[in-house]
Amino acid sequence: MLEAVAGALDHADRVIAGIAGDRRHAPTPCEGYDVEGLTAHLVQKVVFFGGLPGGGATDPEAVPEPDLAGTPLVEPFRSAADRVRPARLGREYDLAPGRMSGAELARYFLLEVLGHGWDLAVATGQPADAGDALAEAGLRAAGDIGDEVLRSPGLMGPVVSLGDDARAMDRFVAYLGRDPRLWSAEGPAA
Repeated sequence: MLEAVAGALDHADRVIAGIAGDRRHAPTPCEGYDVEGLTAHLVQKVVFFGGLPGGGATDPEAVPEPDLAGTPLVEPFRSAADRVRPARLGREYDLAPGRMSGAELARYFLLEVLGHGWDLAVATGQPADAGDALAEAGLRAAGDIGDEVLRSPGLMGPVVSLGDDARAMDRFVAYLGRDPRLWSAEGPAA
């Protein structure tokens, strides 16, 4: 799981570093977020996850989203990602929604980083495929979390049906409720 989290952070770093200035306000697959806003959301989640082992906030909503206007997007992401240390997977955390193990948190975090890395890539015309190994790890993590939790209000949309021959990354984002056929290298498909 930690290898997958590190891989997802590396993929997101490459994507965020590659965002052109003229794409900062492009739409993303996440309704209500442009590229800059989704990057701020992702930075906030990384700050939350990275701070937990050291006694940080136990409610992700207590960590504010940074204002990224006028700043290079990759700098705050890298600063937050540098604080993510090998999680104490055996440790239990008392969070606002309830008690969770480090392993459970790592699963959610993987979905967050890998999914939003894809969102930012397709919104900015960059390669979105993080590779089969990461996509399969994301699918396993999502399966471990379960549909009852993932499909609760405000989390993931319904699974998008793709053909059996779909690439692993497409299956992963489809499981999160995104339709990869609706996004091209230029952003939303017509």
